[in-house]
Formats: sequence, C-alpha cells, structure tokens
Amino acid sequence: METEAVSTVTRRAMPIWLAVALTGLPVVIDASLSHAAFNPFKFVLRPFTHDLSGPSAAQEPADTGDLRQQALIQAIQQRPDDADLYYRVGRVYEALNRWDQAAKAYRNAVRLNPQWADAYYRLGLAYERVGTFEFQGETYIDRKKLKQAIAEYQKAIRLDPTHLDARYQLSLAYQMRGQFLLAVAQCQAMLQVDSGDQRARQLVQALYEEYLDEQATLARAQTLTQAQRQ
Repeated sequence: METEAVSTVTRRAMPIWLAVALTGLPVVIDASLSHAAFNPFKFVLRPFTHDLSGPSAAQEPADTGDLRQQALIQAIQQRPDDADLYYRVGRVYEALNRWDQAAKAYRNAVRLNPQWADAYYRLGLAYERVGTFEFQGETYIDRKKLKQAIAEYQKAIRLDPTHLDARYQLSLAYQMRGQFLLAVAQCQAMLQVDSGDQRARQLVQALYEEYLDEQATLARAQTLTQAQRQ
C-alpha cells in the first residue's frame, strides 16, 4: 500500500488569512500558494482533530447490525434500483466497521441517485477509513484513498454548499496534505453558514499553530543549510 507524509510550501501571511477566516470575510485562494510536496513513504494523520466517524456515525446498534443487514439485502434483491436501501446498508456496515462494504453500498447509492450530497459525504468517510491503518503506534493513510475521499467531499459540497460535515472533513483532509489555505477556506465557509460552529474555529486555531511550527522548522533548516555552506 502506498502511503505518504506531507509537508507544505505555503509560506505567506498566515496571521492575515487567519483573521480573515475568523471574521468571515471573503478569502481569495491562490492555488500557487497552497500545495503539498509528497513524500512516497507515509502520511501521518492528526488524530486530535480528525474524526473519521462523523457526527452521526454508529447510530445503528452493532448487536442488531447483522439482522438489519440481511433484511436490507433482501429488500435490495426485490428493489435493486432503490438508492435509499443501499444508503441504509452502508450505514449498517459503518456501525459494524466494515468500511469496504460500506463504500460499495454508498457507490451504489450515488450511482442510482447522483444528486445525493450526504451519500457522497459518507462515501468519502468510507474511503478514508478503508485507507487508514496503524503501524508501530502511529496512524497512517493511503494517499490514493485520501484523494478519493477529497473528491467525494467536493461532490457533496457542490451539491449542497451548506453541508457542514463535508466541509469539515474536507478541511481536515487539506490539513493532512499541508494545504492550509484550502483548509481555512473550508472553515470560513462553515462559519458563513453557522458563525457559532466550534469545529471550524478550533480547526483554524490548530492550522495556525501547525503553520507556526512548520515555519519554525523551516527557519531552523535554512539556518543549518546556510551554516553548512559556509
């Protein structure tokens, strides 16, 4: 499995756009300022902010999951073109932590109903979970699965710009890729919909602190490089 670690080359005026994001004023994204330099080895997640389960996950009781699954699969056999049934199967698989099957169910749901924003959002969650694994006490993610998840979150937002959960997960995904400006833009959009959204405000603070840490690391590296050249 190909995994990655991400570093950023975003290097301009973080306090300015932080203030812009918090006040809800428009943010202009310069794509040239926000992209990641991919390392071919690993991608370390930030578990202190990242919530793959989403705000409404695991609502289905695990002890009844198998019975519900069987009933829904039987219903699908009778109504194979019912997107809602596939979506409900996906939710049951989520509760059972069977994310491969959940992703398959959500793919069928959006195939049958391409205008279903929440199904795209949940498909993105499933892709992230499928690609996530633990190794030696750290959490990693397959970058291809993260890329797939980002694409699904973007589809959800295009269909429903007020889908706060999709915007939040997308901002976290951008954070993991070091794309701080894009992450903050999603937080800003969340605050425009709900100015009291604490997730967005807390994430902006985390992004700012992470940026400062990376700036300090960059400064130390530059100093070391200059000293070695002398």
